[in-house]
Amino acid sequence: TLLNDDRQVLRVLEGRAQLSPTPWHGEEREINVGTVPLAAILHLRQAPENKIERLGEAQALASLLATTVAPFYSFEAMERLTAAWSTVVRLVPSYVLDFTPDPCVVDLCVREVLSPLR
Repeated sequence: TLLNDDRQVLRVLEGRAQLSPTPWHGEEREINVGTVPLAAILHLRQAPENKIERLGEAQALASLLATTVAPFYSFEAMERLTAAWSTVVRLVPSYVLDFTPDPCVVDLCVREVLSPLR
């Protein structure tokens, strides 16, 4: 089920990271209402072959901070952002996914990330 192809809201509720859709979408106009648990975070890199590697919490936090629009103008806001991402990386496993633009990468993600979570 596609919640939204562009923007979601990420919240930590009752000790679980959860995603909900927003009304702002990309090219896909379908938006589904609902909240789902966030099972994993994949940091994407185009590569000549498909490979997935689990990140430690420090690596995951650094990657999230590097790809976040951060409020560098405010020390307090940066503290809140870092604390929020720190909570998420403790709750949700993160991976680097090296991939080629080929549908078989989905099988790799299901096998290596989603199946062990079930």
